Amino acid sequence: DLSGSLSIPDFPIAGESTQLIWQQGQQGFLINGFDGLLGTPDEVPSAPRETTTAGSFEVPGNTSFQSGISVMSGWACEAESVTIEIDGGAQVVATAYGTERADTEEICGHSATGFGVLWNYNLLGPGQHVAVAKVDGVVLGSSTFWVTEIDGDNDEGNDRDFLRDLSGTFPIDGFPSAEQTTEVSWSTATQNFVVSDVRSSDTPGPTPTPAVEPTPTPTPT
Repeated sequence: DLSGSLSIPDFPIAGESTQLIWQQGQQGFLINGFDGLLGTPDEVPSAPRETTTAGSFEVPGNTSFQSGISVMSGWACEAESVTIEIDGGAQVVATAYGTERADTEEICGHSATGFGVLWNYNLLGPGQHVAVAKVDGVVLGSSTFWVTEIDGDNDEGNDRDFLRDLSGTFPIDGFPSAEQTTEVSWSTATQNFVVSDVRSSDTPGPTPTPAVEPTPTPTPT
């Protein structure tokens, strides 16, 4: 049961900030605010479960924050197909079913129960969204979640869906425990921050490499 949040200054550009929050379901930090504006997912009743098969729609978690490229996933004991409908069917996403989930074997009698799909949450646009997982066309569960994007429109060649040419590594002191420091680094591939190092708080981090000053061009006399 970890929790934590932080504000990253001067990212993606000088004078602006990005807020991160720990999301237990994805075991990582996700963006939940930009330049001081925080998302606020509402408590929305879940769609009534209709399928009789045991299972769970796990990611995105209800009232969670999502950003960048991540997964939509869960498990079901028996299924021919699992689809995820977003925002009332505006988008319908087919998932891969039958991945290994050893934690469900006792319930299902077998462990090939996982379903999931890799998804760029930025494609949905900022704000609140609803996803409904269906097993063979019947509702398994639903989730209401909030998407936050970094505003990349300020940078030439960038857009909100996929940001390029960004980089940065930032420390989070006191996480996951008071005696530790976690570093997160921007990952273009996932369009998000990933944990790049965890160390004791009294252990110094890597020494930044200074930029090499260009050799001045001699002035002809």
